[in-house]
Amino acid sequence: MDADRKTDPAAGTATLLIVDDEPDNLDLIEGMLARSPYTLVRAESGREALELLAAEPDRYDAVLLDRMMPGMDGITVLRSIKENPRLNALPVILQTAAGSPHQVAQGLEAGAHYYLIKPFDRAQLIPIVAGAVGNYRNIREMTRRMLSSVALGLILSGEFRYSTLEEAKELATFLARASGDPSPVAFGLFELLSNAIEHGCLGIGYEQKKAALLSGNYPALLAARRAERDASRWFATVRIERDEEAVTYTVADPGAGFDAGAFLEALPHRLTEPNGRGIQIARELSFDSVEYLGCGNTVRARVALSAWREF
Repeated sequence: MDADRKTDPAAGTATLLIVDDEPDNLDLIEGMLARSPYTLVRAESGREALELLAAEPDRYDAVLLDRMMPGMDGITVLRSIKENPRLNALPVILQTAAGSPHQVAQGLEAGAHYYLIKPFDRAQLIPIVAGAVGNYRNIREMTRRMLSSVALGLILSGEFRYSTLEEAKELATFLARASGDPSPVAFGLFELLSNAIEHGCLGIGYEQKKAALLSGNYPALLAARRAERDASRWFATVRIERDEEAVTYTVADPGAGFDAGAFLEALPHRLTEPNGRGIQIARELSFDSVEYLGCGNTVRARVALSAWREF
């Protein structure tokens, strides 16, 4: 079911690369995704998958990768993707029957932020794929919005107030330009800013968000909570401070806070859930340090100006 056209990453159908040495497994996944808005490209070996990615690195929005394959296994493919600067932000969903803690930890170490344990069904597959594609499209959108701005590179400090996710996206794109490497910083900053809105201002907890994502009702939940809250009182702030060594972003919200320590590191059980990995991905891709203060309703993220990452 490979449509031989490139998908515009800004809009329209997302393109998934599905990789498995068993054609029947590829057929099964295609069947599960038949009514979903995805173009599917098949690869029957790890080597073929890497060749497809090398030929068109900007085509794909996510990779659904079997772990156990002859020749080049899934972990080897995953490591090759994460070592490639053109591909290292591309989300890889590792699907496998290998679900022991050691095997899951091995996938985490190689760079897998998403996991599907076989056998899985459509109800498990769809939210994981949607979450992976959504995160990657945010990264791509942030990259496209980047424009050179000498003035932002000269900023020393400033504080901004915002109350919607769209304002969070605009601010993240704008403020990231003060760093030496704006594209990944914009994505990580948006994760922190959006967490402040969703959890701090709108009071949506982890389990509530997970249930709404699994049922497809998250946009309705956001709209309902916004209708309940007074935007003049429920707002978040972001402060930027820049010196010769680093740019520091401090995000604060009026919420009750949370146990941030549980979300700074990847936990195996969350790899199979549709949410709960944004802070960890931001920490890995975007910042040199991320520190939550007090009760967890304030976060400070730092990026060294000398650290220039390829993205």
